[in-house]
Amino acid sequence: METLRAVRLTTEAARRLRASRGTGRVHSAYARTLNVELDDLGNAGWVSLHGPGPIPSPFGIACESRPLTAGLEGASVGVEGDTVVLDGRLRIVLDGAKVRDTALPTLACLPSVSGCLRRAFAAVTAGLLPTAGALLAGDVPPSDPLARTAAPALARLYAATWARNEADCLAAARPLLGLGPGLTPAGDDCLVGWLAGAWTAGAAGRRLVEAMGPDLLAAATHLTSRLSTAFLAAAVNGEAAEPLHGFVLAPTEARLAGLLALGATSGADLLAGYLLARAALASGREEGWPCR
Repeated sequence: METLRAVRLTTEAARRLRASRGTGRVHSAYARTLNVELDDLGNAGWVSLHGPGPIPSPFGIACESRPLTAGLEGASVGVEGDTVVLDGRLRIVLDGAKVRDTALPTLACLPSVSGCLRRAFAAVTAGLLPTAGALLAGDVPPSDPLARTAAPALARLYAATWARNEADCLAAARPLLGLGPGLTPAGDDCLVGWLAGAWTAGAAGRRLVEAMGPDLLAAATHLTSRLSTAFLAAAVNGEAAEPLHGFVLAPTEARLAGLLALGATSGADLLAGYLLARAALASGREEGWPCR
């Protein structure tokens, strides 16, 4: 049996493992990630195993090296104290791993939206960031099929967020659920970023998240993947992936680059939603504070 040591895990991953009945299964296996569903915990039962580096999920565990994932999809999972065993073939030892708190603050500094977009556009040409950036800059959005579908929804989401109207926010968010290819489509990643932006923009933003969160998750169960729904559920509860959490706390150029490096376009889509929410909630009614 292959044995790997975990080096870091999020507080949310640690909490879920403690809450687990001790069994689960591997939902999906990729070259760098294993996604596990723990039994009887619903959206709060997902845990992701990754190789070394920033933890790319709010319920992730970073191991000392990349786990061998071939043939593990659908495999049984057992949680035994400080050890996770997958199909009797892979053992993850948690003892000694550092716990990383990635819970979002209830108020974070307001980044320079134009500055972030200017730097991001030098590295990103795909996903929803160019569309959200054009909206925030008052420019014409791109004309690709994804942008044509997303642009009206993003414009409505911005307007509804500015108005602090949770019903309109929910109506605007629905067309973004499941939009785009991949296990976590661009529209879902953008909504995760929007939830993080609203959560960290002050009391009005958190009221939006709390008011629309349950209905958003109910819609997500019908409109997107279970894994995407789990990411959205974590965001509704103020939990974020390590790169997004780091950027929220200190939106420096280095941390922006780290966020943009997440997935093919996931980091850029997270940034798109985050900046959309922060810009709308700051517009005319400042609730954050400028970064120093």
